[in-house]
Order: sequence, then structure tokens, then C-alpha cells
Amino acid sequence: MQASSQDAPNNNQGTHVDPICGMKVEGDSGVRTFYQEKIIFFCSEHCRAKFLVKPSNYITSSGDPIHSVLVLGQSKLKTYYPLILILSYLLGIVGLVEVKHGEINGIRMMTNFMGGFFIVFSFFKFLDLKGFSDAYRTYDVVAKTFPLYGWIYPFLELALGVAYLGSNFLRINHI
Repeated sequence: MQASSQDAPNNNQGTHVDPICGMKVEGDSGVRTFYQEKIIFFCSEHCRAKFLVKPSNYITSSGDPIHSVLVLGQSKLKTYYPLILILSYLLGIVGLVEVKHGEINGIRMMTNFMGGFFIVFSFFKFLDLKGFSDAYRTYDVVAKTFPLYGWIYPFLELALGVAYLGSNFLRINHI
């Protein structure tokens, strides 16, 4: 059965899962479509367009979005495993820097952690820059008003991370 690109009726309230990216979406979202007699909700028009190209890639044989099955069936630890792993790496690197310096300095620790944090999370935005920009516009006030900001934000985040790691942020901020 084909997915309909026409607006589906809005009779399904509650929280749903975008089948493309796995984001939670409220039932009153304007971005939705009909597929196999079900309303499918999306976080952005970008995700909806991707779904319409080949819906069968994102729907299980029972007609449920793949992400909703995966998200509902996972334990909390498995759901947060990537975030815990990233946090562990960042803390490990910060700890190694402190060992190298021979003393623990709270300001240096936080500066290095924030630099690594910004760089790592800008990387995830660069993986799908258009998808990030579209999704970011759905909840960020500045990006709603100035769509270009959604495209620029990952670069700003990367620059901020580099500035933190280069200790330039503290010099600029404390002048």
C-alpha cells in the first residue's frame, strides 16, 4: 500500500515516534501522513519526505514504525548506552590530561570537558546537517525565525569546542 502525501486527519492524540529518526512527536504535530490505514507522525518535513520515498524501509510487517518497536522494547541502559559511552570517553580523556599535568585543576578539567563535549555533539549534527536543521527549526525560537541559523549552529558549536580546547574561550570571556 502506498503512503499518502496528503494531510492525514488529526484524530490521534498523544506521543508518537518518528519512524525515520526515532524522535518523540506529539499527536498534534502538523507533519504526518497516512500509511496502511494508520497515521504516521514525523518531527519534520525532511523525515516525512524520506519516508514517502520508500515507506517499507521504516515500517515493520505488522505496520508499526520500526523505531517505536525498538524504543519501546529497549531497557533504559541499552537506550542510554551511546550517551554513557561518550560521557565515559570524555571523562577518561579529561582524567588523562590531569594525570599528565600532575595536578587536578577544576577549571582546566571543565574547560577540556566542555571542549570535547561541543566537538563530539557537533559531529552528530554534521552526520545529517539538513535533517538537523529541519528538526532544530521545530523547537528553537531563533532557528524558526532565521532558518539559516539551523545550518550555522553546528559550525558555531564546533568553533566553541575548539576555542575551549585552545583555552581561547577563557581569555575572550574574562577580558
